[in-house]
Order: sequence, then structure tokens, then C-alpha cells
Amino acid sequence: MRILAVSHLFPNSAEPRYGIFVARQLEAMIAEGAEIELIVPRLVSPPWLNTILGRPPRMNDRTTLLELRGGRVHGIRYFARPGRSFKRRAGSAMHLAARTTAKRLHQERPFDVVYGTDWFLGVAAGLRIARELGLPSAGLAIGEDINVTAKQSAKDYRHFTEIAVGLSTTMACGDGLAQEIDSVRQDGRTLSVYGVVDLERFTPVPDKRSIREKLGLPVSSTLVTYVGYLWKRKG
Repeated sequence: MRILAVSHLFPNSAEPRYGIFVARQLEAMIAEGAEIELIVPRLVSPPWLNTILGRPPRMNDRTTLLELRGGRVHGIRYFARPGRSFKRRAGSAMHLAARTTAKRLHQERPFDVVYGTDWFLGVAAGLRIARELGLPSAGLAIGEDINVTAKQSAKDYRHFTEIAVGLSTTMACGDGLAQEIDSVRQDGRTLSVYGVVDLERFTPVPDKRSIREKLGLPVSSTLVTYVGYLWKRKG
């Protein structure tokens, strides 16, 4: 299967971990036999504007994108006016910036499906591209898409619904998000997709006591660990 992926979430030289879950997911798909071309839309954001808005270093659109093992990465630049409705407009801006590259790649070797991540950005852009190329479309929702952005206003929720209904198939990072999508699609078929984990690097150790002592943790107490940002957008 040949897949055109669209995601602004992808590691770069300023922040190698940014969007690492997307990179790992795509690499896992490649390992399963998929052929992937990835378009990474990059917001035009000059240094002075980044300073004013307090944007992180990764927002510099001149940073170098890292490699996708087994696939090709195509960085494109787009502009969308900052503000509360940024995400509602950004997907369209990404599409306009990416359409030429998408059509060229499709002409070189036709794709079977267009896959986007981040509902209002890569998914919205991917949906528009898929329609232009006459291809089926798939989209992955992350927590912020539904927990925060979709509920900012009636317009944002309507846009969320339009995207959900327009996609050929839908995916979400967890059952809760999948249920939210299915409530507007009404087909109950959204697939829950969880993060790809390197099982060699994160293999449980047989001697947990010595590890706890090394880290200064209680030896016998039950510990609960949360891995992620403690932000509202995580639900």
C-alpha cells in the first residue's frame, strides 16, 4: 500500500522528540510493508514573532526535519494568521501549500490513501487533498483535537463534525476520543490507535528493587506513573 501522510507533528533539529509518536507510528507501518511519503507543513513564523508569542524553538520553520526511516519527508511552508480560530483556518492553509507537492508525488507513483494526523490541521488538509486526488482518506485524532479545540465554540465543533463525516475512515488515540468521533459519525467504527513503543528499550527489568534504590524510590510501595504533559488539552 502506498500512503501519502500529512502531519506537522514530526521531529526536527530543534526538538527531536516533537511528534515522535507520529514518526514511530509511520515507521511501524513501513515495517509492515507500507510505502509512505510524508508531507510536513511548517508554519511560517519569523523569530521576532516567535519571541512575541512565546513560541518554542521548534516553531522555527527553518530548522531541519529529521529522517523517516524507510520513507521520504517533504517539508512545505504555509502561513495562517494567529488567533483563537487559528486551527480552524490552518488546515485549509496547509492544503493550499501542500497540494502541488501532493499532486506531483501522486503523478510520479499513485497513492492508495491519504492519511492525516491532528484533526484540524493535517487531517483537514489531508481530507481536501484526498478529494482532489480522488482517493480515500483516513484521519487520526489526538487528545487536544477533541478535548479542547472542538469545544472552543459552535463553529469549531461544526468543523470537527464536518471533518469526521467527510473521512473514509477514522482513528483516535484512545477509546474515549473514538467514542466522541463515533457520536457524530454514527457508525461506531473509529479505531483506537495507541502509541508505538520500543519494546527492546522499554523491557521491564527483573530486579526492580535495585532500580528503585538507584532512583531513590520507595522499595515496596505501589507507584503510579503518568507520562505526559499535565495540561488541560490532555483531558
